[in-house]
Amino acid sequence: MGIASAVAVGDRYYLVDAGSGVGGRLHDSGLGEPGVLDTLAAVFLTHLHSDHVVDLNNLLSFGAFNGLESSGRSVPVWGPGNRGSLPPLYGQPPAPEPVAPDNPTPGTREMLELMARTYATDFNDRAFDNRKPLPSQLVEGRDVPMPQ
Repeated sequence: MGIASAVAVGDRYYLVDAGSGVGGRLHDSGLGEPGVLDTLAAVFLTHLHSDHVVDLNNLLSFGAFNGLESSGRSVPVWGPGNRGSLPPLYGQPPAPEPVAPDNPTPGTREMLELMARTYATDFNDRAFDNRKPLPSQLVEGRDVPMPQ
C-alpha cells in the first residue's frame, strides 16, 4: 500500500501524500461528506516517489465526480520543485541513462501538468461530454523551492 495521511482541522482536511488506495481510504474515513473531496483544503507531497504520489492522478481523474469542484476554487497541491539534475553517484558503476534526460527531475507543478497531458483524451472527453472542469481548474501545482 502507498503512503497517505489526512489531517482534519475543523470541517476541512489536508492530505499529506497520495499513495496507492488513498481515494478509497478517504471514502471509508467519512471525511468530505457528501463527496469525499468536498472539504479537501490542500495536498502536501513530501517527495515525488511513486509510493507517495501514485494515486494523485486518481484524485485528478475522479475529483470532478467526487466533490473537488464543490469548493469553487482550485485546491493547492504543494510539493518539491524541480531539482534540476540527478545527484551524482559515488563508488558506483556508470550511471544508467535517465528517464526524460531533458528534464529528469520535474517538480510538483510540472508533474501535474504532465499527468494532465498523459490523460488529455479522458479529461477532454469528460469536459466536452459531461461539462466537467479540467484538472487545471480543480488543482493548482505549487512548487516548494529547493534549498540552495
